[in-house]
Amino acid sequence: METKDRSGSSREKASLLQIPLPELFSWPAVLGYLTRSSDEALYRVDGSEVTKLFEREGELALVRFRYREGAHALEAAFLPIGPAASVRAPAGPAFAAREASAPSPAPSPAEPDEPAARPDSGLLADGSAAALGASPPSAAMLAHVRRYAEEWFDLDRDLAPFYRLTDADPLLREVGQTLRGLRMVGIPDLFEAACWGIIGQQINLPFAYALKKRFTETFGSSVQHEGETYWSFPKPEAVAALEPPDIAALQMTTRKSEYLIGVAGRVADGTLDKRELEAADWAEAEKRLTAIRGIGPWTAHYVMMRCLRMAEALPAADVGLQHAIRIAAGMDRKPTAAEVREQARAWAGWEAYATFYLWRTLY
Repeated sequence: METKDRSGSSREKASLLQIPLPELFSWPAVLGYLTRSSDEALYRVDGSEVTKLFEREGELALVRFRYREGAHALEAAFLPIGPAASVRAPAGPAFAAREASAPSPAPSPAEPDEPAARPDSGLLADGSAAALGASPPSAAMLAHVRRYAEEWFDLDRDLAPFYRLTDADPLLREVGQTLRGLRMVGIPDLFEAACWGIIGQQINLPFAYALKKRFTETFGSSVQHEGETYWSFPKPEAVAALEPPDIAALQMTTRKSEYLIGVAGRVADGTLDKRELEAADWAEAEKRLTAIRGIGPWTAHYVMMRCLRMAEALPAADVGLQHAIRIAAGMDRKPTAAEVREQARAWAGWEAYATFYLWRTLY
């Protein structure tokens, strides 16, 4: 299929992937969630299209998602990012200062005139080659993007039981009707989900988005396409190699900087593994997560909701959830965490979805 840019001129053909959608799915509701912050750095929403950069084992893919009403499917178009594209290697302020002060290595006697790698050389943060503009994408990348989209938009879940619950629950009835078809937009990557939870601790949402944007644009990789820059989230191996001042320079607290580096090391060495957490029940997953420095009950349940897709996850102490319940119930004060857990008894099996929908009434 030949695509056209916004000026109407034809471009190189893009590979397409069609992803079937469940009946209870609303692309406008999903877009409403995806556009809640102008500081989002990991995808770009343009009208009804969402464009995201993917990286898998050195292969890059820039993918534009759009909804096809007749087919009730998501179309994922793999955009060409040919030789004009550039990959930016990550470097933090303190990291760059250390590199600048380090002795320069002597040139290789065998190849004294070998040029230095340029920003558009196609090298990722770890020095591996990136497959820029590969057409078509590899079978592994196609499978990765399909599965990512299924997890990102929670496409495998039957929402009919949830809507039966909301229709019968006075607290959830209105939001269930208003947001019908909204899937819990997830964070399929465990490292990204844990980082987002840590970054968002004890600060407001706009500042959390600003910090995540700085973190991504300082330590992540990017490509240019049609005048726009698209970013991938920093790799755990790259973050594990940093020092706290590298991250603290972004206005992150030193403690959060230490937490992020610590989690990065655990993901990088495999001691924190998504598949192992998914295989555990929610109580065991909570126990494993909260054993990690920097991850308390709130962050653990956030990761369990947004990444591990554990329906019983309930961040009962979350201020936003408490405010949403106060408003929906017409209370004159916020409920306590214990009162939230009591209320959630009526949502058994759907605590995470109820939380996500109530959050959406505020954010």
